[in-house]
Amino acid sequence: MTSRTHRLAGAVFALPLWLCGCLEPAADGGLYSSYVLPADYRVPYLEEDQAAAKKLDANDGFGTAIPLRTGFAGGNEVQYWDLGQLTATTLRPMYIFLRPQTTVDAGTVMQDEIVHPDLIDSIPGDMAYSPLRQIFTVYVTDRYRGERITSIRALEDAAELGLVTSPAPSEFFVNCAVVAQTVQIQVTDDGSSTVGADAYYRGRIVKQFCAGGLVAEVGAIKLNAMNSFTPGNAYVLRRQSEQVAVDETALKLDLNDDGDLLDTNNVFDAQISADASTYTGVWKSFDVVVARSFKLGDAKTEADLFQRTGSMLVSTANVLDFKDSGVFLNRPQRFSQR
Repeated sequence: MTSRTHRLAGAVFALPLWLCGCLEPAADGGLYSSYVLPADYRVPYLEEDQAAAKKLDANDGFGTAIPLRTGFAGGNEVQYWDLGQLTATTLRPMYIFLRPQTTVDAGTVMQDEIVHPDLIDSIPGDMAYSPLRQIFTVYVTDRYRGERITSIRALEDAAELGLVTSPAPSEFFVNCAVVAQTVQIQVTDDGSSTVGADAYYRGRIVKQFCAGGLVAEVGAIKLNAMNSFTPGNAYVLRRQSEQVAVDETALKLDLNDDGDLLDTNNVFDAQISADASTYTGVWKSFDVVVARSFKLGDAKTEADLFQRTGSMLVSTANVLDFKDSGVFLNRPQRFSQR
């Protein structure tokens, strides 16, 4: 079986876990934690609590569907998901649970994933929430019997009980937006959709959508030596004297007669997989003014708009004006084989 850690290139570093020493004595003379739940325990969904459901719905920023939209990168049309805006690129942790690697015949390394949702500690509406999450790997031990580890407190206790190892940070971050259970996310050209995957959050189950999964350089993006990353540039084009971008949804016009209102002339300076060393799926937003005669597709690459010297941009004749919008766009691209 191909493991998620293999796809992440297996890069982890030891990290001591903060242990609270809050275990309780068990009847058999050992210790137990009331926070570490048995394998057959039914963990409730967050949205079974009406107040929590309303809070999530009010803060996740999504309607009932997240469609694939189109823009351009490197001269090609690319598809992306609009996951909103970010004011910062702070990373939060996400804990994934794996079995340790074992070597079998012919030296093949196997590593089975276990049936245990990822663990997070913030969702929309929380002050600390960000969909950008550094992956921390947690390995189960031979004492593990399918227990449900549904909170950070449970993780601390599970480590002290010897059910799991202390979390180890990987060199990768993922883009995992927490969404309502009912949100449909388009994943294919023909309109096929999915819902978010289960994740544990403070003793409840929530749904999250991890764009590109945990595949290295697609959904799992490598961090730099400073344990951070540099967002790319996204150029949001609008015509002179118009207040909205060259964007079918904003203009309420089908600009290329393809029967939808999902196309834009947003230009990204990196393309998923093709620009593995610079693609992050998160972009510094630039407002770019072009001529009134501009048509969808007249610019498909950064070089159509700017000459770059390091981080300095010099506009070409196609650009009348531009400025940094001061926000980051969360626009992970969909990877497809060409």
